[in-house]
Amino acid sequence: MTSPSSIKVLLVTKTRGYRHDCIPSTISTFKSLPFTVTATEDTTDLLSLSNYDVIALGHTSGDFLSEEEANSLAEFVHNGGGVVGIHAATCGMTSNTRYTNILGQVFNGHPPPEWITLEVESTDHFINKFDELPGTDAAPDTAPTCPFNIESLSTNQFPWFDEVYTFKSHPRIPNNDRQILLSIHQTTTKNDERRSFPLSWAQNVGQGRVYYTALGHFDEAYHNSWYMETIRRAIVWVAKQDQ
Repeated sequence: MTSPSSIKVLLVTKTRGYRHDCIPSTISTFKSLPFTVTATEDTTDLLSLSNYDVIALGHTSGDFLSEEEANSLAEFVHNGGGVVGIHAATCGMTSNTRYTNILGQVFNGHPPPEWITLEVESTDHFINKFDELPGTDAAPDTAPTCPFNIESLSTNQFPWFDEVYTFKSHPRIPNNDRQILLSIHQTTTKNDERRSFPLSWAQNVGQGRVYYTALGHFDEAYHNSWYMETIRRAIVWVAKQDQ
């Protein structure tokens, strides 16, 4: 077993659809993590993955992969590789089932950015073993004041401001290979059907492991210690270095 510090990560940030302004922050903060991180927009790098333990998909959108590249990524995870999907990664390759089966869901839109509270599920999962949850300081300066009574939240709930994604199918499916990590606790909409809707999960795909988070539209997320610790732990977990 290699040590976590020797994990080799290929961060792919190529886009063929909407391009997030936070991609430069995503790259710089990934490179600050205690791994060997290579960032690329050249997806032909996916045709030779033997030197990598983890592929991170950073806001990849549209048809950013060729069929051959998508197949290579799918084979990588099915043969035991790790994949981390960030925010808009579910907007990529939406008609390619080999790709969409990796992350497990397909993006289906979002309302304007909003305050929600999130609930930590699967509290015993390696990725969720963090010391402190975030407060309201992870929101951008342009965000409105948080409308929730923070003091009323339980110890596994916290406020978050973001684009809140929906998907073409419900992520909470009877799948023993998927563990829900974060879900919506409350929104500002009365009787909102999104309550308990998952926004982050970990799952096994073939012999590999996959982590996905729908959070992370704004730069501020990548400068938030809780968010980046979650990403760090996710990389360790998908690389099977969590024991």
